[in-house]
Formats: sequence, structure tokens, C-alpha cells
Amino acid sequence: MDDQATLAVHNTRRAKDHLSHLHLIPIPSSTASEDDKVDDAETDAAEDPTSGPFIYDTVAMGGTFDHLHAGHRILLTMSAWLTGKRLICGVMDLDEERLARKKGASRMESLEARLKGVRTFLDLVRKSPVVKHEVVPISDAYGPTRDDPDVQAIVGSAETREGCEAVNTLRAELGLSKLDVHIIDVISPTSANVKKDDMAHKISSSAIRGWLERHDSA
Repeated sequence: MDDQATLAVHNTRRAKDHLSHLHLIPIPSSTASEDDKVDDAETDAAEDPTSGPFIYDTVAMGGTFDHLHAGHRILLTMSAWLTGKRLICGVMDLDEERLARKKGASRMESLEARLKGVRTFLDLVRKSPVVKHEVVPISDAYGPTRDDPDVQAIVGSAETREGCEAVNTLRAELGLSKLDVHIIDVISPTSANVKKDDMAHKISSSAIRGWLERHDSA
């Protein structure tokens, strides 16, 4: 796990305990001259245009955000700290057909509760007069990323990478700029990087709903 991801994990834990967030401060080498540091930075950026740190004016992300759990919190935290001015978070407004496909649908939180949960957590993570949180209902996988020309980046998990790429495919068809895609690892109670073959062990809202349903009937 890289430094930024490790920081996000620690800040998620601190947020649960109502503690202030930590910030990563890079320490420059004492042996390199200032000119060398600039040259190195320019070389690194040229070789890898996706190297951080990042600050975008407008970042987007989306999901169902039911029973907000640690995976959601890491995703929201990473998104919040990539954003310089505006964070758009789409929360899925489930119609009857979509809801019927969800495991443990009877324990799904209302749209209002999920919107409130995301807003509350984002304010806890990064409440700033210069950063606007737009937490909005969405009815499909694209939401505002479909046609908002100001969005510059999208954040997803390893499980939703294909959806992020689909957003860029649609934007290209509409003549809009491609978004930078940032992906976080999927986590489980015992791992900070769940592999594709082990997704059954991930932390998920469906598992939480299943647990609640089992205890309802106990």
C-alpha cells in the first residue's frame, strides 16, 4: 500500500473516533540541490503523467453507499483529498427493479438516509469553505459524469474500474474530455487489498444487510 492509501486508512479510523485528520508532508532529501529536485520532479512527471500528488478542481464518484462502511469511508476520504474545489458524489436512487436485485433488500437504507450519511462523513473528513460537496441522487451508473464538462477525475474501487472506464467511453462519444481514473483497493476485515478471486470476503453493504436480516429472524 502506498503512502496516500495508508494515510487514508489511518484517517478513516481516526474519523470513527472523532479525531482530526493527519496530513502527509513529504520530506526532501538534504543532499540534493533545489535545481536537482526540480529536474527530478519534471522527469518523473514526464515519465509518469499519473504520478501524484493530485489536486483537481472537480472530482466525481458514485455508489449506493448503503450502511456506510470502511470501504466507503476510504473511497470518500481519497476523493475528498483529491478535490480542490468541487466533489460530486452520486448516490444511487434505486427503482423497484434495481432494489429487487439487491441481497438483503428489506434492510436497505432509504435514499435520504444514505445521502445524509455521505454528506455527514464528507463534512467530517474535509469541511472547507473552498471545497463544495455536491451529494446528489443518481438514477444510472453515469450520473453527472455523463455530461458535466468541468469534471476532471473519477474515483472508484478495483471492483468498479470497468464502470469508470465506461464513463470515459461515453464522454468520448459526446466529445467531452477524458477523466483521470483513480482506483482504490477493495478491503476485507483481514486484508487491505482483496484480490479479484477473493471478492466474497470483501467488506460490503450486502453482507451487512444479510447480517441484519439474520438477526431480525433470530
